[in-house]
Amino acid sequence: MKIIKNSGNGYIRGVISSHESSNEFIPKRITLLDEKLRVLAHQWMTGQFFELEGLKGGDYVVRLTLTSGVVREQVVHVNERQMAEVNFELGGISPMETQEWAYMMSVNEEYQESLEYYKWEYKRLVININSFAVIEGRTEPNSLLTRFNQVIGSEGETYQLKTEAGHLQYLETTGEKFPPKYICLPPDHNIMIVIRPATGPEELVHPLEVMVSTNNWVAETLLAMMKRGQLKDARALISVADAEELLLYKRRDPPSAAIGGYYILKAGELDRLHDWANNLANWFPWLPDGAIIHAWQLIKTNNHSLRDYMKIKERLLEAYGRGVPVYTEGVRLLYEGLLQLSAFFYRADREIEKTLEQVRALISLVDWNQGITTLNFPKPDYIGNPTPVIENIVSGSEDRYRNNKGLVAQAGG
Repeated sequence: MKIIKNSGNGYIRGVISSHESSNEFIPKRITLLDEKLRVLAHQWMTGQFFELEGLKGGDYVVRLTLTSGVVREQVVHVNERQMAEVNFELGGISPMETQEWAYMMSVNEEYQESLEYYKWEYKRLVININSFAVIEGRTEPNSLLTRFNQVIGSEGETYQLKTEAGHLQYLETTGEKFPPKYICLPPDHNIMIVIRPATGPEELVHPLEVMVSTNNWVAETLLAMMKRGQLKDARALISVADAEELLLYKRRDPPSAAIGGYYILKAGELDRLHDWANNLANWFPWLPDGAIIHAWQLIKTNNHSLRDYMKIKERLLEAYGRGVPVYTEGVRLLYEGLLQLSAFFYRADREIEKTLEQVRALISLVDWNQGITTLNFPKPDYIGNPTPVIENIVSGSEDRYRNNKGLVAQAGG
């Protein structure tokens, strides 16, 4: 990052240290402020080192902002024609080294010794953890992550698994004293998971907080910013052209391509989608998000003739038939798209109305604070054996059209 405004000869060299070398590639924002705390420059970066050049002599503040919202600042004095050094040590932001990525990306507050956090120290949670896939409408356990009666203490636990390509996969957490939670897992990725007790009033917050991430850090950071509504910051990190590249390489990483597609939709630069959204929907028939993105490309770009709406209807019903969207943004767009179709057809299309009714039940379970689709069951009706419920919700089989409404309604919808 070069500061042209001051056009001096001094410069700052910075080093960012973390436990895991791979975490160096998580995007971070560097901001330079003068002694009156006026912003001189800011830039997103990856890697361990950065330089701030062209500085006049004087005092400066270097601010490091992580995707999670964690902020570190250091004051540094610069002499003309000399280098000043600044070091940011991130090793202390998480209680465990294996959770460092989560505190850099997925949470909004730092690990801190507070009464609110440590109220869980004497309330360890005993849970069951399982991962499973939906293959041809059936749920099949994934033996790569199965834990029964796992104890989750105040600091939480870290897990890793490799998801398979070609079908939807989910993480299931259940316990004797709290409702089940289900989290969509991006297929064909090395997945990192942190499970810990959640903070907040027990009557308002599910007892477990589950953080999930792939190692595509640019896509994950983009997803986190979209979740928080930080579109301006997202544009500073990744251009719409860069998001276009995520879609271009969809064969290599379909879930990240979907994130790129959602970002382009939010940015409103629909010409960047080209025919790639259509291809994403066609080439990956197991991914609901592709069909949703293409449907919204049609919604935003066509003249909304009957023929247009019939194609939009085809895509949205196709998406719902594939299962639950991997990303929360997809659930929202699926619901809003069906609402538009319902209005266009004057609530007279039986397929649309039936699907819309079932999606209404589904969204009552969605945790809207998460970027990856997370379903919380608010009532204990299915404690101990919730799998038959989720099988009807996430499966693409015909049975879901008949059974979802009643099952989800009983679960709290």
